Amino acid sequence: MADASDQRPVVVGVNATQDAVVLREAASLAARLDTGLVCVWIDTARLPREGDGTDASSVPVDPDVVGADDGESEVLARVRSVLDGSAARWRLVRASGEVVRALTTVASTYDAQLLVVGTRRPGIVEWVDAAIGGSVAAHLAHTQRRPVVVVPQGRSE
Repeated sequence: MADASDQRPVVVGVNATQDAVVLREAASLAARLDTGLVCVWIDTARLPREGDGTDASSVPVDPDVVGADDGESEVLARVRSVLDGSAARWRLVRASGEVVRALTTVASTYDAQLLVVGTRRPGIVEWVDAAIGGSVAAHLAHTQRRPVVVVPQGRSE
């Protein structure tokens, strides 16, 4: 993992089940913009207190699950495997809370040039979820002051 301390990096939301195309596209954009890549994993089981949006100062939603495996190591392994061999300078940042708010806060903290997120995978669960709460991509597109790139995932050519 290289240090992504470059000015105005590309920020990408990541999770363990995400299609690799999202990370690859974000890394490609960062390379073309000659900047770093900040991969943001959001632990929705924790709530942020104050600060920069990272998980350094957060509290669990359910105090009975403190210390449980939260999946961060799985996400880090996934990011490493996808970006292995890539020239991208990247880092993984852990954030907590609601996804749109966490991505917005991290993007602001790093003064990101743009945000990259994947679409929902096709399926009935995703359709119902989108109908009720809307998608992360749509929320970001309507609330950001910076460009949002939405990468399709799970679609056949």
